[in-house]
Amino acid sequence: MITLLAALFGSVAFMIRLALILLSMVAGWKVFTKAGEEGWKSLIPVYNTFTLYKISWNTHNFWLYFGFSVVSSVIEAIGGEDPGFLMTILSVLVSILLIYYEVKVCIYLSKSFGMDTLFGILTFFLRFVGYLVIGFGNAYYTGPAGANDQGISL
Repeated sequence: MITLLAALFGSVAFMIRLALILLSMVAGWKVFTKAGEEGWKSLIPVYNTFTLYKISWNTHNFWLYFGFSVVSSVIEAIGGEDPGFLMTILSVLVSILLIYYEVKVCIYLSKSFGMDTLFGILTFFLRFVGYLVIGFGNAYYTGPAGANDQGISL
């Protein structure tokens, strides 16, 4: 009996998770189509991030973000289980830069759809909710809000 209940609970949890994933995909599709991009672009990994930067900020900053992501992966691969002090500090600094870029793109995404900075911060923490509000709400696309912000210049 317990095995049957566990299987039932697992099946229900799986169905709920699947429904949330599908709803998230549809919300991303709606955000992209509202911005004048094809919806399928929201489904392709890396390309969806590139398009998100195009919609909200600029592609120059996507390449910086992508570069920092690669550097982060290399640091993790080189560091192994005992990375040492310098590698740990470098990893933390790159992680802070990645978080900075994530927050900025969420803020610019919200501003690109007429929302405020606070909504952008909410979107950073609850991207699923932010995409649902933008995609299914009455927000309209006004163009990339961060087009003139070049981010961190190197």
